[in-house]
Amino acid sequence: MNSIRIKYLFHSGYVVEFPDKILIFDYYKGALSNFLKKDKKIYFFVSHGHKDHFNNKIFDYKDIGKTYFILSNDILGVKKEGKILNIGQNKEEIENKKRILGKNVHLMASNQTFKIDDMLIKTFGSTDLGVSFLVQTQGVGIFHAGDLNLWIWDEDTKEEREEMYKAFMKEIKKISQEKVDIAFFPLDPRLEERAEDGLKIFIDEVPSQLVFPMHQEDDYSKSISFFNSHSEYREVFKPIYDRGQTFIISLE
Repeated sequence: MNSIRIKYLFHSGYVVEFPDKILIFDYYKGALSNFLKKDKKIYFFVSHGHKDHFNNKIFDYKDIGKTYFILSNDILGVKKEGKILNIGQNKEEIENKKRILGKNVHLMASNQTFKIDDMLIKTFGSTDLGVSFLVQTQGVGIFHAGDLNLWIWDEDTKEEREEMYKAFMKEIKKISQEKVDIAFFPLDPRLEERAEDGLKIFIDEVPSQLVFPMHQEDDYSKSISFFNSHSEYREVFKPIYDRGQTFIISLE
């Protein structure tokens, strides 16, 4: 098959470019101009409305070629102080934005399936907010976890930890039944010694050809240490060192 270009934007933002289309996941910050080509269809995916996963500016690109927006349904009209952005701050603004964007906006809840062009999009749950995405196109399965992770913090009670683990494994079990070739999964340095736990379970349970870390802001320490410390994962795991890092890949 033709090569696929993957570019790390920032935090959980990635671009996946095929010869005929561009997929942009959880854009928050980073340069997009080089990827927004009028001769290719553009698909923005937003896993949820947290401000480090969603930027209203994506709608500025609605007139560049054929642009589509696949959004978690928590984004529409949801407002939570300091944590959630939305496409409108009141009902009138939301309806106006929907009218302008028209049929190119698609809202999805977890455990749904949606077909657009040659892509089959499946959503899974999250252990925080919103959804995780599996996009199947041209024989390639691309998984973006959003905020699906094993979020266990020092202050959590035993019951909270058990509930988190149970919720996480429930989603992993479902995803493991799917064909995943390329995956983007959190490796958050804030979790300190537990940062790797969710990622290791994902790699062990969900066979993937390539796995890229995310949810790291500009702190790449866990990405580098994971790669250096786990030789058993080196064929699969692709460490991130800086914004704009680009990979050209061909899958078997």
